[in-house]
Amino acid sequence: MEVKVQYVVDIEEIPEELTKRMPRADDLMESLAILEGSFIESDIAYSLRVFEKVKKQLYHLNRRILDLEGIARGYVNILEQGPPTQDIHLEDNAFSFDGIEETDQTAVTEEE
Repeated sequence: MEVKVQYVVDIEEIPEELTKRMPRADDLMESLAILEGSFIESDIAYSLRVFEKVKKQLYHLNRRILDLEGIARGYVNILEQGPPTQDIHLEDNAFSFDGIEETDQTAVTEEE
């Protein structure tokens, strides 16, 4: 089972967080070397098991890179637009997005 984990850091710490979260490719490179070795030794049955391991490693690597890309895009957007004048707490502002104010929410639900 996969879960998404979120936490808060100061905006100045984002580049450091990106660096800390950067995936290491050592395990993937080792698996690829093992895969290549199985080809050389003509152990194709074993290589099929290694293929599964490599695909799983690539999946995790890609997912981590996508997460980092999203963080980096958000960081750049904040730098370009400037930081908000106050902290945003999403749980306190559930109806404050897309022009829907808290008072407007009843009108929206009644129309639907």
